[in-house]
Amino acid sequence: MTTYQPYQVDLTNCDQEPIHIPGRIQPHGFLLVCRMPDLAIIQVSGNTADHINVQPDELLAQSLSDFINLPIIERIIAAWQADNFQTVNPTIVKLTPATTPYNLIAHRQHDLLLLEFEPLRPAITSLQFYNMLSHILQTIQQADTLAALFQTSAEQIKQLTGFDRVMVYRFDEDWHGQVIAEAKESGLEPFLGLHFPASDIPTQARQLYTINRVRNIVDVTAEPANLMPLLTPPADQPLDLTHAVLRAVPPIHIEYLRNIGVAATMSISIIHNGSLWGLFVCHHYTPRFVDYNLRNICAFISRIFSGQLPTIIAAEEHQLAKQFSAVGETLLEQMSRSTDFVAGLVDYPVTLLDLNSSRGAAIYFNDQLVLHGQTPARNQVLDLIDWLNQQEETALYHTDKLSAAYEPAQAYTATAAGLLALSISKFTGDWILWFKPEVVQTVKWGGNPEKAVAVEADGLRLSPRQSFEQWMEIVHAKSLPWQPAELNAARKLREHITNVIIQHTAQMQAVNAQLKKAYEELDAFSYSVSHDLRSPLRIIDSYAEILWEDYHDQLDEDGQEILAVITRNTSRMNQLIEDMLAYSRLTRSEKIYNNLDLTPIIQEAIDLVMPSQKERHIIFDIHLLPELYGDRPLIQQLFFNVISNAVKYTRPVSQPRIEISGRQQGDEVVYAIKDNGIGFDMAYADEIFKVFTRLHQDETEFEGTGIGLALVKRIVQSHQGRIWVESRPGQGSTFYIALPASPTHG
Repeated sequence: MTTYQPYQVDLTNCDQEPIHIPGRIQPHGFLLVCRMPDLAIIQVSGNTADHINVQPDELLAQSLSDFINLPIIERIIAAWQADNFQTVNPTIVKLTPATTPYNLIAHRQHDLLLLEFEPLRPAITSLQFYNMLSHILQTIQQADTLAALFQTSAEQIKQLTGFDRVMVYRFDEDWHGQVIAEAKESGLEPFLGLHFPASDIPTQARQLYTINRVRNIVDVTAEPANLMPLLTPPADQPLDLTHAVLRAVPPIHIEYLRNIGVAATMSISIIHNGSLWGLFVCHHYTPRFVDYNLRNICAFISRIFSGQLPTIIAAEEHQLAKQFSAVGETLLEQMSRSTDFVAGLVDYPVTLLDLNSSRGAAIYFNDQLVLHGQTPARNQVLDLIDWLNQQEETALYHTDKLSAAYEPAQAYTATAAGLLALSISKFTGDWILWFKPEVVQTVKWGGNPEKAVAVEADGLRLSPRQSFEQWMEIVHAKSLPWQPAELNAARKLREHITNVIIQHTAQMQAVNAQLKKAYEELDAFSYSVSHDLRSPLRIIDSYAEILWEDYHDQLDEDGQEILAVITRNTSRMNQLIEDMLAYSRLTRSEKIYNNLDLTPIIQEAIDLVMPSQKERHIIFDIHLLPELYGDRPLIQQLFFNVISNAVKYTRPVSQPRIEISGRQQGDEVVYAIKDNGIGFDMAYADEIFKVFTRLHQDETEFEGTGIGLALVKRIVQSHQGRIWVESRPGQGSTFYIALPASPTHG
């Protein structure tokens, strides 16, 4: 025969203590275990003589039918066969003429029938029961906020049961508990707001709370009654008392309750979404027994509470969601009428910060980072985005303690203790981030949570902490939590962004179609210009040349000047038409890219420019030039125009000098064309690259059409390059041209 050893609780196993098989019961009632189907009594609690004046040994030799009348036994057998004891529990029984009535509570444990007997309190009439439930139901259902629901429910249970203190105790995600509502006698110290560590209610106890909705510990000083025999025959195994209302309390919990100073407790489970959400915890400072019927009413209150809880939560979330939805619609309208969705989120009075309770945000899109509000530094945000891209695929990431998951965030908890990250596209690594700042919290614990248990002198046995004096903990690096309505608003924003991007794409396709049509019309117009305008100009130029050759001697000085003006202007018009055609056709002409040696291209440009300069002597200082990658005809046009520009504006200088240099810088080659000409004010630095812009209006001294530098800029842009200028009046100008050194063009 196996010898049963009671479970010893120590530091290594306190979370695994089998509290469902204590081998004992609370002594305010007694227990019989019957074998089925013959109803032989095979196990009893050792306190039967205290209740019915019959010794345990006498009961173990009897059958249940020796103590309970036949009608009740028939009801119990029917419930057993149906495996449903709701119609039986409780049943009022009187076991002997000398004893007072008891409530009989029956349930099945595998092939055993467990019968528990509790003292009978004055019965509640049907009318009293109805009126009581009606009042409770109406009172609780009138609560329209969570705070009102918590407080009203606690007050109703206190009034119903007469406990000195009733608390609503809520679990957090780590199973720490907090008292969020309290109804108490006026002289008691308040527990409202106190936190209690998860170790106060270990895992196995929480599991039992989901099975047994109500648990009454009647007297913490009472000596429990052992089962006789201790192991249940014939298998000699500990009796499973999971469903027993009399199940004894583990010694460590009894000690805990004594340390708190309470003599009796009752707990009522609160189940929300199928899980243990919290408890109604009742304390009394003298022994207190709550009979089965009242406990059932308390369980009913808990069910009403659990039914109201999601309704009120949903109502409060709906109100917040309604507010955020209005913001989302405004943002959608702003994004729709903006050039890009980013502008629609930050450039209007309503911004993406209005979509939740954050203080700062960041948008990373198309390799561009936009910061808005209170945020970490740019490099910190970019590092954070890199970290997010390395995480497992998630469309929405949120935390109220970012530094716990991402250590570098410890440096900026003041602005970003909490993070909500919305992935716009995991493929491109685009994100919208919201930041919540640190909110330093003072958590009040009912005793030091780091000393939730004490270690006895032997180093192993546990005892609960002795002190429940309020203990303060300052919590840093944590933000306010992200509400479900905030998360849903972020998800909805992604839908809006997707729709806007699709809308903008459709608009761009329509614009591209219009541009294609416009280009085709421009080609036709260019041909018309070249045909219809150049022919008359050629005729004018030809006749002017004939006049000059055949009638020059017959014209006076004024006539000769007029003829010269005609010749100059026809030449200028021809050049303007050529430049306009070159400018309009630039982006549509087919390009052939090659690695180009720039030195001969520069020399060709100089050779083309210099014949028109007659007797001018210009010094060209050409350095060793790096190769570039581009379309040769366009690069020739580019440098011809820039060199022509330098030659033109050095005309007033007695010793004109033009220096051409270049260097490789990363993936670019940067060329500088420096002259010592007349220069200009840098206030006009951007204007000179616009079509038809001329800073010097004297056409007799500085000829030109105002298209040359605009054409230069367009060629540079077509090569994905950059151009800028530095200049000072009277001190010359330097044009810088940065072009790709390798094949990077689209």
